[in-house]
Amino acid sequence: MALQDDLDGQSFYQIAVAGRFNELNSWGGYLDARVEIGWRPLIELDFYQPLSQNSPYFINPNILIDRYQLPVTLDDQVVAEYERSRGVGALALGRNLFRDGEISGGVARGKGRLARTIGDPTLQNHDYEIGDFYGRVAWDSLDTPDFPRHGADRKSTRLNSSH
Repeated sequence: MALQDDLDGQSFYQIAVAGRFNELNSWGGYLDARVEIGWRPLIELDFYQPLSQNSPYFINPNILIDRYQLPVTLDDQVVAEYERSRGVGALALGRNLFRDGEISGGVARGKGRLARTIGDPTLQNHDYEIGDFYGRVAWDSLDTPDFPRHGADRKSTRLNSSH
């Protein structure tokens, strides 16, 4: 749960729940799921599937749907507000490196919309396409994911976008 207040009339809240569903099949596939409500409603599903039993190679499809408000300011005054909503699907291919590392790359595609909720009625709404390709290198040797006492967690992602 997160609460934020700027003491100037703007407050935000967020409640989230997430879980991992392990061993969904005999090859060790699992699903990470996250749902958030509040200022930025969000649903994310991230599936990890080895290409065979004990394979270092994997596929990683994922889906993200979210929505939130974007204020438009002029001279420190909010003159309009847009609701940004988007849905993005991605597919990555990768390889586990040793016991704690991973390298992967993939593509993401989706659609988004900016819809004016406050402001001058002549301000237009805008639909857009989302397209990304990306690469990732990660190393995670933490002893536990919740309260680690030993290890390191390093992730490096390079994103290239075209909208």
